[in-house]
Amino acid sequence: MAMTDPRPATLAKAAELERFYQELNELYHDVARTCGLSDSAFDILYALMMHDGLTQKQLREGSFMTKQTVSSSVSRLIADGLVEIAGTGRGATVSLSAAGAALVHERLQPVLAAECRALERLSPADQDELLRLMGAYRTALRAELSAL
Repeated sequence: MAMTDPRPATLAKAAELERFYQELNELYHDVARTCGLSDSAFDILYALMMHDGLTQKQLREGSFMTKQTVSSSVSRLIADGLVEIAGTGRGATVSLSAAGAALVHERLQPVLAAECRALERLSPADQDELLRLMGAYRTALRAELSAL
């Protein structure tokens, strides 16, 4: 595959896309800090808010965090009394404790509600188009990066 220089217009769009990505990361970083959580703890609690009772493997796959990050974050959340583990080995599941469920209700559910309100500012057709385009871009980017 011959390397070609991207067109200036494409470079500008790639830079704008990167700015969107970085700004969204910063928004969620700030929200996590406001909740008194690390980014990884926020992501784990958010995942458990959506589907309580996940294995660490499911948490890794859903959050795209490393095994070590999930493991250390879950250990910290257990020490803080926010999650519990049921079972042993690979089948062990991580669930919200009573304190974790209270924190999720107080701090994370309002984040989900804000995300839904922001999405609802778009028409249903635009919501579908946004998701379609993001999926198409993700697929194209995955193919390009796997070819490197």
